Amino acid sequence: MNSVLYIHGKGGCAAESAHYLPLFPDCSVVGLDYQATVPWQAGPEIRAAVDSLNSEYDGVILIANSIGAFFSMHADLNGRVRSAYFISPIVDMELLITDMMHLAGVTEEDLEKRGEVPTGFGENLSWAYLQYVRSHPIQWTVPTQILYGNGDTLTSPAAVRAFAKAHRAGLTVMEGGEHWFHTDEQMRFLDNWIRKNESDRILREKLCPEVIGFYESDRQAHWLAQIAKSDWRAGVFLHDLLQEETFFDTVGDHSEVLMVVSGDELLGFCTFAEKDDIQPTELTPWVGFVYTFPAYRGHRFAGLLFNEVERRARQAQVGAVYLSTNHTGLYEKYGFEYLMQLKDIDGVMSRIYVKRFT
Repeated sequence: MNSVLYIHGKGGCAAESAHYLPLFPDCSVVGLDYQATVPWQAGPEIRAAVDSLNSEYDGVILIANSIGAFFSMHADLNGRVRSAYFISPIVDMELLITDMMHLAGVTEEDLEKRGEVPTGFGENLSWAYLQYVRSHPIQWTVPTQILYGNGDTLTSPAAVRAFAKAHRAGLTVMEGGEHWFHTDEQMRFLDNWIRKNESDRILREKLCPEVIGFYESDRQAHWLAQIAKSDWRAGVFLHDLLQEETFFDTVGDHSEVLMVVSGDELLGFCTFAEKDDIQPTELTPWVGFVYTFPAYRGHRFAGLLFNEVERRARQAQVGAVYLSTNHTGLYEKYGFEYLMQLKDIDGVMSRIYVKRFT
């Protein structure tokens, strides 16, 4: 059995964890009333709670709200927590502090000299806090899902997107959501968000999926037969390219078919290739033929493929990859950004996306 640990935000309490009991019926759900108000003290409190739960349960799932998420990221939890749900997290504390300084008319020189400065909006500015944040950048590798309201006034959309991209976190934005999720509509959205992501997590733990390369596998005949089961015309075309050994002639010598598999089962695939259906073009390389089998759709298995694309791109010192599609609002969830429209090899306009690696 897993344990769910809830870390509240400012002004919250451990009793708020009761809301999550029906969302995790097979887990023990507890909250932590930490006492500290600074990360270098709150972090050890949270870490001690996680270590205690790990000694009693199979693993720990973290739910953290607002500044509770920030404190959790300073608790050395990498490897200690199975997964995390962040609700309206503070992901750029330095920016938040400097924004408050600007609002209060306090310069860095003033803050350094005085040490701590009270403000008219209920927050004390602290030089020690600012220095700590600057000297302790976030190191966070826990698989994380983020819920963010587009009306959040503490964290900007750019900041939360940058954090999600840097830490490979899933990001869900609620239109009309606020920093404090509290209305009936907002709480329903939050509950559905957790249910969906828990379903994905449980399925992944059951399937134990991994990403492999078609040409790196010694079972090409088996995987070719699996690709042939695709109900997508482009998937059939890819099968024919592989079977007829014209794949490299079509998409370039330095190309690969990436497959997300579970044992003998093929869950989905894509290509990571020099060329795709936009030709001629100087843009390269491309992610193409992105497909998930119907039984496994809706569980973000494509994200595993894109993570492997990124790993290989970085290894090859490639700064960006491109994708051609007619979908809108799908690949943005995986960090792709709309770039332009170009004609494909059939003369049809296609939306071109890019994912850049920094």
